[in-house]
Amino acid sequence: MNLKKTLLSTSRLNKKLLALLSDFLSMCLAILLALVISDVEFQSINLEKFLGLAWMPLLCVITFWYFGVYSSVVRYIDLSVIFILARAIFFGFALGLISKFLY
Repeated sequence: MNLKKTLLSTSRLNKKLLALLSDFLSMCLAILLALVISDVEFQSINLEKFLGLAWMPLLCVITFWYFGVYSSVVRYIDLSVIFILARAIFFGFALGLISKFLY
């Protein structure tokens, strides 16, 4: 069975979780690449900084799940999906900014 048939035959929850995992890994990879490009020494990252960096992808996928971004995964995107995604991104950014100032 090829990959397309396997993905089409899985449950909707598994498809949502696959999209969530894909987003989480993409954000973690983006953070890692940003650290490599900016010449940050990995030994200089203490536990507090590491938790601060690891919190952002988790916060984003939780926000996306809450706002229904993964429920609106469709074959063709329309304007309502773009608004849902923009609202979730803005809310996740605002929560991240607030958590930075509070912690």
